[in-house]
Amino acid sequence: MHNITNAFVIIDIYKGHEELENNMEYYYAKDLSNEFKIALFVMCGLNLLALMFLLNLIVFHIELKYKGLTTYEFLKLKENIPKESKIVVKVNQELRDEMMKEQNQCVELKKE
Repeated sequence: MHNITNAFVIIDIYKGHEELENNMEYYYAKDLSNEFKIALFVMCGLNLLALMFLLNLIVFHIELKYKGLTTYEFLKLKENIPKESKIVVKVNQELRDEMMKEQNQCVELKKE
């Protein structure tokens, strides 16, 4: 909703009303429309980012409803899934790489 309001204000500024410009000149002694436009664009960007997070959360909860789970049940299920730490995964990958090197060397020796 904020983005729609901001868009209408930006459009209104781009139309260039003399009364608006005169009021800015009178109160601030300069034209602040550029600074105001920048602030509105930044607010629109932040509002869109917040909207993306909100939509992600809504979709997540629709998915949970479809599966028949509550958020608490989902977290409990996720808690019971064992995960290897990143260090263990890295060490395992290094060991696999070393084993592959050794296998390749054995294959090359057998070919010779």
